[in-house]
Amino acid sequence: MADPAHFAIEYEINPHMDSSYVVDRARVRDQWESLQQVFEALGLDVYVLDPVEGLPDMVFTANHGLFFEREGESQFLPARMKYEQRAGEIDAVVAELSRTGVHVLDPPESVFEGSGDAMTHPDDETLWVGYGPRTERAAVDEIARITGRETIGVELLTDDFYHLDTCFEHLTDDVALAYPGAIADADCRKLEQAYDDIIEISHEESGRMAGNAYCPDGENVIIDEEAVETIRKLEEFGFTVHPVDTSEFRKSGGSVYCMKLQVPPSI
Repeated sequence: MADPAHFAIEYEINPHMDSSYVVDRARVRDQWESLQQVFEALGLDVYVLDPVEGLPDMVFTANHGLFFEREGESQFLPARMKYEQRAGEIDAVVAELSRTGVHVLDPPESVFEGSGDAMTHPDDETLWVGYGPRTERAAVDEIARITGRETIGVELLTDDFYHLDTCFEHLTDDVALAYPGAIADADCRKLEQAYDDIIEISHEESGRMAGNAYCPDGENVIIDEEAVETIRKLEEFGFTVHPVDTSEFRKSGGSVYCMKLQVPPSI
């Protein structure tokens, strides 16, 4: 995670953002710390990056890159951001990881917005890669070459769902959470073939970023508290749901999944 001290809406690079809105800093801090506490209560170790002034979106760490294992080594593929406003985040993260001895690769040639678009299937053999509004189609093949994994492109249809993690989340090997209205029909069919069950998010709750939920262990799901219908569906499937308030961050287009970058246990 990244400390939210400088979080603000200073520009508009997605339809959720309104740069005239002044964030409530007390609520930002409370919401972020509550999410951190949920992660830790579930047994996750949380490493917090220091904030960097002038990088208000650094809190959305999922976009900074992709960790993967290859030839017995954990490696990090940095993102190549579409918008220059966020490019400095990558420099800061790469510098921090390099200091800790992580093998950091060069970013791909194509625009690639990290784990917000490249999501590892629970089997750890397949990557689903969203493309369209941010990540470029050419990045799908680049990521396959770099990681050595089967990589399946998922076309996103609208700027409202500009990363795959805004409309899709793996829950288990067999169950996923998705808002099909954001995904091309052909790629929806790929998802239907890959999972026994897909829990569908309604159009209304897609706007509450229900698709930006996070399931770290196949049992627990962390999701924005306003996604009431989706929470009910998850519980009916047997998941333990942890509702959290991310309303201030949603005004910038992010929620639970956006605010973390999962690091391999070996690092």
